[in-house]
Amino acid sequence: MPSILSQLTTLLQRRKGIWFSVILLLAVFSSEPNRWFGKVDATLYTAYNHLNQSPWLASRLTTPEVVSIESDVLYREHIDIVSALASYPVKAVIVLSNATLAGVSSLPNTYYPLQTEQLCLPAPTVWYGAMGAYQPDADNCRNVWQTLYPERDHQQTQLLNFQTPIGQIPKFTAKRLLAGDVLPTQLANKVVIVSQSHNRLVLPLTISLLPNSHDPSILYAYLADNLAKQQLITITPRVWHLSSTLVLVLLLLFCYQQLQVRKAFLVAILASTLALLSSATVFITLQHLLPAGSWLIYIWLIFILVFLNQKLRDERHLLDLIALVQERMMGRYLPKAFTARDNPWDAIVVMVRQQLDLQKTIFLARISTDHRLREIRAVGCNIDEITELRRDFEREPYASAIKAIGAIKVERTFFQHLAENEQQYLVPLMYAGDIRGFWAMTVRTDATFNESAFIRNVNRFASQIGELLFHFDLHTRQQQTQQHPLAKTLLLTINQPLSQQVRSAINEMEQKLNTLEQVFNHLHSAAILFNLFGQVVQTNAALERFANLHQLTIFDMTALDMLSKVTSLSHEEAKGKLRFITLHHGTLFLPVLLAQHKYILKISALDEKSASSSGNPFEIVGIVFEFLEMTELFANLNSPEILLNALCNNLQESSTDPTEAWS
Repeated sequence: MPSILSQLTTLLQRRKGIWFSVILLLAVFSSEPNRWFGKVDATLYTAYNHLNQSPWLASRLTTPEVVSIESDVLYREHIDIVSALASYPVKAVIVLSNATLAGVSSLPNTYYPLQTEQLCLPAPTVWYGAMGAYQPDADNCRNVWQTLYPERDHQQTQLLNFQTPIGQIPKFTAKRLLAGDVLPTQLANKVVIVSQSHNRLVLPLTISLLPNSHDPSILYAYLADNLAKQQLITITPRVWHLSSTLVLVLLLLFCYQQLQVRKAFLVAILASTLALLSSATVFITLQHLLPAGSWLIYIWLIFILVFLNQKLRDERHLLDLIALVQERMMGRYLPKAFTARDNPWDAIVVMVRQQLDLQKTIFLARISTDHRLREIRAVGCNIDEITELRRDFEREPYASAIKAIGAIKVERTFFQHLAENEQQYLVPLMYAGDIRGFWAMTVRTDATFNESAFIRNVNRFASQIGELLFHFDLHTRQQQTQQHPLAKTLLLTINQPLSQQVRSAINEMEQKLNTLEQVFNHLHSAAILFNLFGQVVQTNAALERFANLHQLTIFDMTALDMLSKVTSLSHEEAKGKLRFITLHHGTLFLPVLLAQHKYILKISALDEKSASSSGNPFEIVGIVFEFLEMTELFANLNSPEILLNALCNNLQESSTDPTEAWS
């Protein structure tokens, strides 16, 4: 027993999600015996009674088994009324009066339940806010209803069935009865309820099923009619109520966790519809009230709680993923994208300075929604060295540059303190007809200066800068619109969603990975990575060209096959080399001669850098083969003899024969 408890405790500690199920099941076991959702069932009970009174169910109506007689002066006429009813074949007479009546009649089948303590007449009571519950009294008195209908169930709480419209219950006045204006067939085998008539000054009954009714005795009439016809609405016992709800909860827990939110929402709607239709059908046909209200509550409560739990779990996992990505990216430099910078001009200045040989440079930016310009950055001079004071690009020389759609030479003085042979140029920074600024520059010319080539290069740079500025301005305006407090409030984006943070983190990793792959594929050396299980993990573009040149099926080869194929080593020698690399994490350099192509083969172990256990044997990721082609390398050198002489001198100083390795 202690071991079972300890295992359960360990399970609860490891599986935090089980607390959700435990709390939910405890709520089910607590709510059903106490009927926490009884008001919802009572609301459905009222709605089903309204449905039961609809015209398309009128064919199911039968003749009422009760008659109501009202007297204006019941305290004086009750003896006469009872005596008159004795001549009719009635089932029973029940006289209802809170006031004390003199001369209570002792005729057979005549009852004065409110005048004596020996008789009791349980009245319909309120059931969770709905009027119409028959709850037999537990007092030591004779129940009139049990006397009249001994074969009915008088132990369990039942609900009134208001299927019969109130207008179809026969009602006569005492004057008409005493005048003999009532036919015997109208009272034959009926329970007659005699009561005091009420004037219109009495407030109407607050029962939606009995509109504009002022007579409380009508509830007794419905109760008598239901008992006679055996039409009282039974209620699901607590055991079955709890069992059905528990099964429903378990099914919903299983289904909701298998589906996405949209599909689970449709399942919840379908389950709610089936619960309502089935309970309405059972109510109308079998006079039984299913706990559909509780079912509806649990259908949507579990829907909310399951996906709330999943959201919290996913949020926790996403936060862990974001933290992991940030930890992995820490220490790996990743420059910002151009549109993500606070100011684009610094990056533009760096690009221009490292690509073009200019004396002076000034960038001017367009003022938003205006045709004015303002100085932004100056390189090699000060911003105030521009003699042109008019910053209007609709005037010269800006208008001429726009008309030329490219760089123009400025003849009049634009910069101050110009040196000899220093020429001025101006080019617009524009994209798709949208002017983002201007670029003014000076360059020193000499006899070798090619102006057309210079203007062509400047125009290409200006075109790219204009496109960058256009997209930067577009991105900035979009961000300003999206970051507006009112827009973020209406769009429910005040806080950045975790999915966006994960996407940003993944984009950074993808950018870094793409850059590394491009660099890896751009390398001149052919490289291939084998794992210790003989599988190819990674290759670069140079290795694919190497394999095509020498007709090697690299994906069908292991590291041993590769080493034996490209070198003159035997299998035993190759195994020894690989074993040395694997066990000692060593590095080998071997000469390779394939079809008149000479290579230097470097074989090394790629160490496992992660501190966590990855399952790689010997703590290495794999074995890397790098082929450096010497033939092409020397052929592309401007002065290969310098390198060759240096290598030969180094070889002569050593004891190794320079031709031995290539033999």
